Amino acid sequence: DNPFHASSQEPVTSGAWSMDQTIWLGDSSLENLTGKVRILDRDLIMSVSAAVEGLNRGSFRCQSGTCVVYSASNQGYFLLYRQGLRDDACALAMVPSGTLHPEDRNPVENSAQGVGGVPQQHSTQLPGPPPIQPPPQQLGFDTGVFPSGSGTSTPHSQTLGVEVVTDNKLHKVEELANCGNLQMAEELLGQVLQEGTEHASQAVFDIMICAFAQDGLLAKAEEWLLRALASNIVPGEDSFNSVVLAHCNMGATHKVEELMSQMKRYQVRPAKEIFDVVIRMFADRRDPAKVEEWLLNAGQSGWTPEQAAFESVVLLYAEADPVKAEEWLTRAQQTEYRLPDVCFTAVVQVFLRMGSAAKANEWLSWMLAEGRSPSVTLLTGVVSLHIEAGNVPRAEAWLGQVAGRSTVPVEDLRKSLFDAAMRANDVPCAERQLLELLEPCAERTLEVANALIEAGDPARAKELFEHYFDRNGPVVPALCSGLLATCAATGDAAGAERAARVLTVASGSLSSAQAALVQQALGYDARASELLAELGASHPEPGVASPGSPKQVSTPQPQRLRPPSASAEERTVAHPAESGRPASGRAKHGSGTTVGPSPRNGTRTATTASAKSAARRNP
Repeated sequence: DNPFHASSQEPVTSGAWSMDQTIWLGDSSLENLTGKVRILDRDLIMSVSAAVEGLNRGSFRCQSGTCVVYSASNQGYFLLYRQGLRDDACALAMVPSGTLHPEDRNPVENSAQGVGGVPQQHSTQLPGPPPIQPPPQQLGFDTGVFPSGSGTSTPHSQTLGVEVVTDNKLHKVEELANCGNLQMAEELLGQVLQEGTEHASQAVFDIMICAFAQDGLLAKAEEWLLRALASNIVPGEDSFNSVVLAHCNMGATHKVEELMSQMKRYQVRPAKEIFDVVIRMFADRRDPAKVEEWLLNAGQSGWTPEQAAFESVVLLYAEADPVKAEEWLTRAQQTEYRLPDVCFTAVVQVFLRMGSAAKANEWLSWMLAEGRSPSVTLLTGVVSLHIEAGNVPRAEAWLGQVAGRSTVPVEDLRKSLFDAAMRANDVPCAERQLLELLEPCAERTLEVANALIEAGDPARAKELFEHYFDRNGPVVPALCSGLLATCAATGDAAGAERAARVLTVASGSLSSAQAALVQQALGYDARASELLAELGASHPEPGVASPGSPKQVSTPQPQRLRPPSASAEERTVAHPAESGRPASGRAKHGSGTTVGPSPRNGTRTATTASAKSAARRNP
């Protein structure tokens, strides 16, 4: 049982418990009482007076009206009962209810002669224990209790009489303080202290300190706390807590730290809630070093502060010390708390500003692993950072996270990644970005196609050219020439014928090299000659192409695209019906008819790209 676990339904009756209402049980086993009566934890309650005080103050409850308490000074147990339950207590202790034990009176009156010389009655009954001493003070301070005959010349009865008078005064102090009459309580306690500090107890000081603190008389509360320490009496945790909280509310950081240090010195363990309040106070002052200090102090006291404490130290250090911010975010991950995304965001942003792509990557990965959703700002930031660092694979991976959010434009990021991929000679990555661009780009298409041709893959280059024209890309002679070259290299006669026709319209005529490509694609027969004559192209010079040459001739390397001249653009726009566009071999068309995409601003006259082309644009 936890003796401090109070029932909210049980009423608190002031004075219902008393030192007079006890029965001595001895130091024997309590097996016969187990399950019949509540036995207070002897590690927490070690005296009858402490139990009586706690029960009357409502610090803890005993619903049955009886409980067993251990007395450290008497090395044994007492049965404590509430007023009016004497018969029940006697029945539990198996003692006749009419029998008066010496311990049934005030426990300090267990002598051969009573107070004021009145002989004790029923002295033939069971012997009682030694007089109950006041509870030992914290941390081993002298309790001020002088056993009978320990160097005093006063008769025992006179000593008891003085103690009873002092006890009555202390009880009166408690009553006055509890009633709010602090001035009279303070005067009376001052009189008791003048008679000797050995008569005071921790409980009385605690009552005074807490009462003054609750009334907002902080100076008085602190004064009595210091007087208790001067009297070798360490106030309880509640006393320290009340004064610390009051100083926290006033923002008196110096006083708070001084009092917390005193608690540590006297081995009074502050409650977790006190640490939380102190940490909040320094967090409000935006002092990350102090927040960290008291987080560590709380840990050393065996407490894990509230989640807000970890949030504060992470966010504050994110502004001042990225290494510390990361350290505390890591520590917070080892607790039961789940810190909000804002803490992760703050740490990632710090590393982005520092240009630390690896650290930003690490914490963003942690966020995803925990099912968090990094902001678009963080994702685009880490993509840009990886692009700058030349880490194309990671940039592409994080770009995929950004692109997954349909409302986020990523066109500029794709173009930047394309350029980085080409610089890194990562042609496949560049090709993927090219196919995902919203608008066809002639220059980038030609750049990747050149790289593929140089790598000995004209088929893929041909697909890129076709993809460009399938998406209504502007007719550019360099791309038409590239398509013609790749059609010739792959043996696509129909594609080469379409490309030659469009190229003639865009450029005015075919060069000898281009005419040779037409012959290569269509074969060295009458059909090739007829087409060249129709297009007004001269036959290839000897050595460029001849009937006896190999089927595959060397393919001219397309030059890097330059912005088309105004005359070329004018020709493209002025003759839309004549120029058309080179339709890909994948487009369906009627017999003997050349069908291609319509001009840029018109509608298509041929079917759209095939499913294969669509799949290629969305890998």
